[in-house]
Amino acid sequence: PSAQEAEKATPMVRAAANPALEPLRRADPLARWAVTGSGALAYDTSQYGVADGQRAEALVLPLTLAILIVAFGALAAAGIPLALGLLATAATMGGVAIVGAFQPLSIAVQNVATMLGLALGIDYALLVVGRFREALASGLGVEDALAASMRTAGAAVVCSGLTVMIGLAGLAATPSLNVRSIGLGGGLVVLVGVGLALTLLPALLAVLGPRVDAPAGLRRHLAKLEAVNHWEAWSAWVCRHPLPLAAAGLLILATMCAPLAGLKTDFADADLLARHDLEFQRGMDLLAGMGRGNAGAPVLVLATAATPILDPLTMPALQALERQLGQDPRVQEVLGPVPANLDGAKFARKWRALRALAPAKFGAVLSADEKSALLTVVPDGRLRFEEVQALARDLGKAAAPGLTVEIGGQAALYNDVHYALMGSLPWLLAFVLGATFVVLALAYRSWLVPLKAIALNMLSVAAGYGALVVLFQWGWGGHFLGLEHGTGALPPAILATIFGIVFGLSMDYEVFLLARIKEGFDATHDNARAVREGLAATGGVITSAALIMVTVFGGFAGVHLIMVKMLGVGLAIAVFVDATIVRVLLAPAIMTLAGDWNWHPGYKSGDDPAKGTSA
Repeated sequence: PSAQEAEKATPMVRAAANPALEPLRRADPLARWAVTGSGALAYDTSQYGVADGQRAEALVLPLTLAILIVAFGALAAAGIPLALGLLATAATMGGVAIVGAFQPLSIAVQNVATMLGLALGIDYALLVVGRFREALASGLGVEDALAASMRTAGAAVVCSGLTVMIGLAGLAATPSLNVRSIGLGGGLVVLVGVGLALTLLPALLAVLGPRVDAPAGLRRHLAKLEAVNHWEAWSAWVCRHPLPLAAAGLLILATMCAPLAGLKTDFADADLLARHDLEFQRGMDLLAGMGRGNAGAPVLVLATAATPILDPLTMPALQALERQLGQDPRVQEVLGPVPANLDGAKFARKWRALRALAPAKFGAVLSADEKSALLTVVPDGRLRFEEVQALARDLGKAAAPGLTVEIGGQAALYNDVHYALMGSLPWLLAFVLGATFVVLALAYRSWLVPLKAIALNMLSVAAGYGALVVLFQWGWGGHFLGLEHGTGALPPAILATIFGIVFGLSMDYEVFLLARIKEGFDATHDNARAVREGLAATGGVITSAALIMVTVFGGFAGVHLIMVKMLGVGLAIAVFVDATIVRVLLAPAIMTLAGDWNWHPGYKSGDDPAKGTSA
């Protein structure tokens, strides 16, 4: 059966096995059993992944609402972004179900859709609602305030969505099903989030009008928590001391990126993929207790001949291959259609008669055309999974005159995925960085702005990677995350996913900041003033949005599946670094130092602000 069929069959096998084995339990109360293997792993992790997502969502929603209430000082204004985030998540899951009917998708897409649906839906609504309230406070009527909000914040949402889509599109083009599924699901999230922000959100704001600030009493109580003046003071300080602050920020980021020198990319041990109370893991623990810890993940060797492989001419070569495989000290046993020590000539004359007596047994190890035989190599139970991967690579080099040898199994699959992903990363980087540069260069008519944005975003991604090396690969402080020990390596799929998502989300905040700075510069052609006022106006929005994203992603740090835990922690740390050190310190400091060069070649010194920037 296929991997999907094995996963679907797991609950049926368990349902049949439990009553069949119940007499054994009655005879021996200490008897234990479990259905395990790759199919059981996929089934258990998918079931637990759904439950983990629901628990994480239940945890982060109240915290997110509290942050929004403090940020807006109004229940109505706070409720709208949260409602849009939930709606974006629900609509995305519906879209994922439709896409899944036409092509297979990984279960990972469910958790990622929940993360991004909440985060992006809230982010986009937060930006538009904040600008709408600002326009109302300036004295504009509802219609004019809404028009001004969509002309500015709405345009920023479109540009931001486009940059996020670039990162996710890169993921969708990778060879890994997990990463590709995340890219497709994330792309749906962005489309839904932007669509809601441009359609449903303005309709809600038009209906609410000034009532978006209700209730008035709550705002008075929370007024002391507002930090507009603090952001004005901070932006003025950054613009007065750009060089030392930029140097300090770069030093902090360099320290966070330093652990990347010890980065090792590979797959984590299998026992870290799921909790020990899952039946899959209980089965693996039972096998380990029997000294057969790797029986659930054998290396499969397919030998193919030009003629029927069990005939007298090819049988000796097959037996020689079995003996060669079994001589490896890392191999516990080799299972095939015929034992290596059996009289091959005698068996070769009678195998068709034996096959007629036991067709099912032969069908499991012999192809329909009789030219291929399957050898199951059980690795020594003491080997770590990375050692089993090395064994699979070495067995692929086995010499078998007259036979073609191919390697399969979980370890070989992970080897192939690793090579494919690592080979695709340069193309992923080139596509995302190149497309992002083009979009920002066209949007802001500048070459320095996109270069600065790309460089700073890469630092945010690298800081997230560095934290994962320390917490997961090395295991420092991992007990706070529920880890028994370090993973020893970081899966390339996690690194690719974090790059695609974080790079896009970092552009979210970059666009929020740049859009406001560009508005000010177009009006005054005073770069220092535009940076100062732009940071003061958006600092609160950026930090509130980032705090919500960190809360959403951080909620998934408590899940039990190690891959989702890695993703949640890596995203939370990278977003936190981007919204604090990068976006409200390094970016404005560097833009202040660059002066009018930020806007070249679209702007030339001496242009009249009243006539706009020169072409």
